[in-house]
Amino acid sequence: IALHGLIPHAILPNTDYAFVGQAWSISLEWQFYLVAPFMIKSIMGKFGPGRIIAFIIVALAAVALRRHMPAGFLGAHLTDFYLGIASFYFLKARWNGEESGQQIPVVPIWLAVVVLSIFARTAEALPYLIWATVLLIVIQSKETGCWLSRCLSAVLNSKIAQGIGQMAYSIYLSHMLVIVLSLLVLD
Repeated sequence: IALHGLIPHAILPNTDYAFVGQAWSISLEWQFYLVAPFMIKSIMGKFGPGRIIAFIIVALAAVALRRHMPAGFLGAHLTDFYLGIASFYFLKARWNGEESGQQIPVVPIWLAVVVLSIFARTAEALPYLIWATVLLIVIQSKETGCWLSRCLSAVLNSKIAQGIGQMAYSIYLSHMLVIVLSLLVLD
């Protein structure tokens, strides 16, 4: 019941995939909503030595616990959540014309993510490459009116893409049930 990521494998193996294997992501989302206000508060304001040390301690604890916890453990995904929160506040600052949003060079950061993704030579880098590319497209489309960015933005905002996006999560949650039932029928 939305606790998939809270029971270590040593206590109860594979609990994150019990009943509906994909439900671990719903549990992760639930954990995030409980912790998100504290995460947002932690990145707001000025960064002094105490806050930096606290971030380092939390990061190290999450990394240490990650090996022992299921896929739905929030600590295993803190980097991704912080990246999402930071992206929101970055875009908000940029659209509002705040200096902090304008100072970040988007194209060089995108190029760095591309290069790091290539050198990483792992599929785990792909979501970060997609994130950086979509962020670049959004910013370029809004700020420069670049024809390529406008075309890509139009594709992502099309009714077909929006329809696929609306169906994606329910398909993700139910696809294993369909596969298992199909295999039983075909066997």
